[in-house]
Amino acid sequence: MDMCSQPGQQTVSVICSIPNESRKLFDSMTQRQDRRITRTHQLLRAALMELIVEKGYDQTTVQEILDRADVGRSTFYSHFMNKDELLYSGLPQNLLQFGDEDDSIALIPPLTGFFEHLEQQQELLRALIGANGSPRALQNITRRAYNTWEKHLDRLTALGTPMPLPTEVIAHYLNGAMMSLITWWLDAGLPYPAEDLSRMFHDMAMHGLQRLAETTR
Repeated sequence: MDMCSQPGQQTVSVICSIPNESRKLFDSMTQRQDRRITRTHQLLRAALMELIVEKGYDQTTVQEILDRADVGRSTFYSHFMNKDELLYSGLPQNLLQFGDEDDSIALIPPLTGFFEHLEQQQELLRALIGANGSPRALQNITRRAYNTWEKHLDRLTALGTPMPLPTEVIAHYLNGAMMSLITWWLDAGLPYPAEDLSRMFHDMAMHGLQRLAETTR
């Protein structure tokens, strides 16, 4: 059935009252506008990432981003409140995600793919959270990583997996160790392959959790 022939839908009837040619023109204009917005976002994100690598996040200004992207100030602020919002809208969605529902119920989920992804983004991450990076960016990324650990552990708890310690304690412990290891790994120039680092983190983390559990009995 054609959408315009469906009765009792006021919104649809208003749209469908527009002549066919006008509706096609409206749809075409909307699509062009969407493409312009997408293109603007891509230009701004690319400019920010380039500047982060060149001079660091904290030293990069909104005006420098606009100059590099050739985008006007009013256009920027119609899409983003500040450069922080631009940064986190552009980071890969899976940058600090692990322990999805398809993973095993292991306390420490498989992290090889996670470390390999970090390896691919090493230049950007080194500029953001390395020794010469941004304390604010490090704080925000650390918080995002903690939220991922917490979500993973809460999911395991809901599945009935026994926890040796309170989940918030485990999440803070694992996240602190992982972020410290990541920042060292990036600054040291990735001296170990992602697979080896994942295995070493898993072994150290499990050993530490076992020892912590023993001391609280």
